[in-house]
Amino acid sequence: MDMEFLNEHPIFKGIDKEMFISLAEDKVIVLNEGGWLFEQGEKSDGMYVILSGEIEVLIKDDLGKQNQFTILSEGGVLGEIGLLTGHARSASAKATVPSELIFIKADIFQGQLDAGSLVAHKMVYNLSLILANKLEETNEHLLEVKKVIKNTGKEIADFRKKLMSDYTL
Repeated sequence: MDMEFLNEHPIFKGIDKEMFISLAEDKVIVLNEGGWLFEQGEKSDGMYVILSGEIEVLIKDDLGKQNQFTILSEGGVLGEIGLLTGHARSASAKATVPSELIFIKADIFQGQLDAGSLVAHKMVYNLSLILANKLEETNEHLLEVKKVIKNTGKEIADFRKKLMSDYTL
């Protein structure tokens, strides 16, 4: 199993192949093109690491239409939040081409955490850093959106005043 991504992926920083396999149990999942990995709303039972291929991540809108969120390729990770929380899947995922993934089962991961496994603790630490960075980025984006909305609200109010003054007798 080619796992070169372990050397470069931030989730697996400081984790060697043998340590990783103790979590993944060398379980490889093979998907054909168009094969579904999981669907939004399903119970999360673990995390996936893409060894080869591409996985399209989709999110349903209020009308039930699937919208592409992103496409992940080799080294991409899906389900990292569910691995920690056990919450339902927040998106759906399917293969756009034949793909191979490693599956880290949540109950095995939790058992390793409970047993004091160094690899599980390193992953939690690494995930915490990544999620903290994502939260900071999200906060920055929300501030930008808030500014746009505030400016747009002011522009609408100014436009309304102009319309009222132009068309008031």
